[in-house]
Amino acid sequence: MVPDNSLYLNDDNLWRAKEEAAKYLVDLGIEKERIKTIGYGKEMPLDNGHDEAAWAKNGRSHFVIFPPIKN
Repeated sequence: MVPDNSLYLNDDNLWRAKEEAAKYLVDLGIEKERIKTIGYGKEMPLDNGHDEAAWAKNGRSHFVIFPPIKN
């Protein structure tokens, strides 16, 4: 059973976290079209443990920044 706490990110929180990561990068001046984000959690765990430390590692966002398109 997964506890209801801030260390474990459910699907809604994962979506918000990846969107916030993209927004941060846009705020730094990177064009939104160059950013690809994805949130990982229970479906692709880094740690298969069943404790808060494992759940904290598993709720994460990854992103890729593509190079600018040259005209």
